Amino acid sequence: MRQGGKGIQSPPPPQGAGNNSGEPKRNTSPSEPPPQPEPESVVEQYCRRAQVLMAKNNFAQARVELQDALKLEPNNSRCHSLIGVVYLKQNQNTMAKIHIKKALELNPQEPMALKGKQFLDKLAQKASVQTNGKPKPTPGNVSYKSDGSGLFGGMFGGNKK
Repeated sequence: MRQGGKGIQSPPPPQGAGNNSGEPKRNTSPSEPPPQPEPESVVEQYCRRAQVLMAKNNFAQARVELQDALKLEPNNSRCHSLIGVVYLKQNQNTMAKIHIKKALELNPQEPMALKGKQFLDKLAQKASVQTNGKPKPTPGNVSYKSDGSGLFGGMFGGNKK
C-alpha cells in the first residue's frame, strides 16, 4: 500500500549532521584550506621543457632551453647536469664534462650528474685503451717534410711560372 506523498523518500541525513533545518551542513571548524602546490619557478619550467625535448631527441632545442635557464640561475646543479647530458647525446664530450663537473661542484649528490660522470669515465677508459695500441708521436720521431699541402703549402713555394 502506498501512502500519499511518501512514495519517494529522500536519503537519510548523514550522521552527525545535527542540523534539522534542511540546509546542507557547512564546515564551521576553522581549518586551513587544502595546501596549494607551489608554483613552478621559471627555471624549473625551462628544465621540464628541456626534458620533454630530450625525450623527443630534440637536443638542440633542449640545449637552448637549458642555456636560457642557466642565464637566470647560473648555479643550478640540475640545469648543469641536464645540459651535460644533452652535450653527451650530441657527442660534445668536452662541454659535457665541463657542465657535469660544475653540477657536481654545486651538488655532489646530483643523480644525473653522477651518472654522466660515470659515462664520461667509461669513455675516457675506452679512449685510453684504443690509443695505447697506437704509438704517439714524440718530438724525436716527428717528420716535418713538406708535400706542398698544409696551411700555406698551396700559396707559397708552389711551382714558379
